[in-house]
Amino acid sequence: MPDLGLLKERAKYKKLCIEFEALQVAVQVATIESNRAAKQAISELEMLKKTEIRKRNHILESKISEIRKEFGAKVPNSVFVQLSAKARAFPGKDFLVPKFFIKDYFLNYGKVFPGFDLLPEHASIGLHDGTERESVGEIEVYLLEAKLYEDMCGLFNLAKEIAGRVSVHKQGKSKTDSKKLEACCRGTATSAFYFVESYLNGLAYDHYVTHRKTLDEKNKQILTEWDIQKDCPRYLSLREKILQYPRIILGSTHPPLQESNSAEVRFLLERVKVLRDAIAHPSPGPNLITMEPGKEKELFNTDFSEVEPIVDNSIALVRKIEKLIQGNDLRLDWLHDRGGDGFFPDVVFR
Repeated sequence: MPDLGLLKERAKYKKLCIEFEALQVAVQVATIESNRAAKQAISELEMLKKTEIRKRNHILESKISEIRKEFGAKVPNSVFVQLSAKARAFPGKDFLVPKFFIKDYFLNYGKVFPGFDLLPEHASIGLHDGTERESVGEIEVYLLEAKLYEDMCGLFNLAKEIAGRVSVHKQGKSKTDSKKLEACCRGTATSAFYFVESYLNGLAYDHYVTHRKTLDEKNKQILTEWDIQKDCPRYLSLREKILQYPRIILGSTHPPLQESNSAEVRFLLERVKVLRDAIAHPSPGPNLITMEPGKEKELFNTDFSEVEPIVDNSIALVRKIEKLIQGNDLRLDWLHDRGGDGFFPDVVFR
């Protein structure tokens, strides 16, 4: 007759092992070694006596309790098991969890990642199953606007590098560098707009998820770009976002930033928007009635001299909005100006 007490202790041991591993994943201490140890512990289970299993169960319960207490776990272990299962579904890769979700799971996640409290709500922490992590402390943070900022900087540096070796084209000479330069200039210009818009979208997202219970329907619609009555998207222009998002977040009657009081807003919306629209909505020819040149003239005359003020004004505008809303730019530790040599420094890409 099977020893029911032994079977019960074995089942409890397996359950505790799963919960302990899940908590290790959640607090970012799962490593190659911890995964190896977990597999070995389970493989030994059939050879252990009841008293030894009880002893190990007690140790696991204590370790789980310590982790929960240290990081202020707010939800049952079953939630972390589900979270861990999602992370383990993609071995060796990060499973992205937004900060505002993690705040629902833990009180003290700053002990996992010291910069956690400064992160915007939409920033995602990469949970890793540990199968490729050699040591504790290797944590990835994913921030959309920072990624698009890196794109802008990378394309700008490439454009500047090519610009340094481009010579005046003569008939019969190669156009390779000139065409590469034009491509990089157009890519930099559009990336600058994507960078600014992603930053603004992040502000809107964060304000919505933290204030959705008190927001009126009109502001909800603006922040989410969703027409509630028609149940369909209601997309906003970049100008609308620059004007409306800070106004809503600050509770102002009028937009605090607009063309009349911000050189950066005026530059990006009046001058650069023409180039951006020409790229995003290309038109093949001149006006069929007046024969005046259309948007295509912008694509055929993209010049590197225009690109420098585009990236500089984009960065300055993001900083200005951040300081306006937060009172400082401490959250923008990833945002860097161009260096003395005119290039974006390597620290941007780390």
